[in-house]
Amino acid sequence: MRSWLRRSQGALAGVKASLRSVSREEETRSVLVASSVSKEGASTTAVSMAYALAALGRSRVLLVDGNYDAPQLHQLFNLPIGPGFSDVVTRDVDPQSVIHASEFKGLDVMTSGSAPDRSLDVFESDQFDPVIDALEQSYDYLIMDCAPFLKASDTLLAAQSFDGVILTIRCESTKREVVNLVQSKIAKVGGDVLGVVLNRRRFYLPRFLYGWL
Repeated sequence: MRSWLRRSQGALAGVKASLRSVSREEETRSVLVASSVSKEGASTTAVSMAYALAALGRSRVLLVDGNYDAPQLHQLFNLPIGPGFSDVVTRDVDPQSVIHASEFKGLDVMTSGSAPDRSLDVFESDQFDPVIDALEQSYDYLIMDCAPFLKASDTLLAAQSFDGVILTIRCESTKREVVNLVQSKIAKVGGDVLGVVLNRRRFYLPRFLYGWL
């Protein structure tokens, strides 16, 4: 994981502005991280943000995998996929029994858990909000990685339960119209977009400068 984070320095740099906006708002303690469509780096951003908050802010941070389309946190942290978040919400499993301490001080991880028959069963559960509230009270920050907004309607449901949303965008890939559509959908359900993270940025130099490099 340490070597993976070193390779992800671009993503760590990309969340600095978002971290500032999160830190400025005392009431912002729970953040949902998701993209518009697949493969835009939402999981990378969620991990980088959680790591940075724990390391730079000396805070206690819980990173939760709520992406039932393509869960990844168990692989990144070398943990069993379950039991996890889905089991806490739908099976009344004790949250403390499925929280794993990571190798980084202040950063804990909760994996996605047993695959539900429908991911909506997790997010539509009457226990979803109480579980989120309880986890939020136990940590300085709660960061959840979720499935893309345009691929999973449950992510929009979840957005209502968090203090804010960080939207990840893949540069030169995601169309502005798609981003505007997703932001509109988030606003309609009462979600608050704190900011965006641009992943896979490319920096171009004018041709005449190459001779000086």
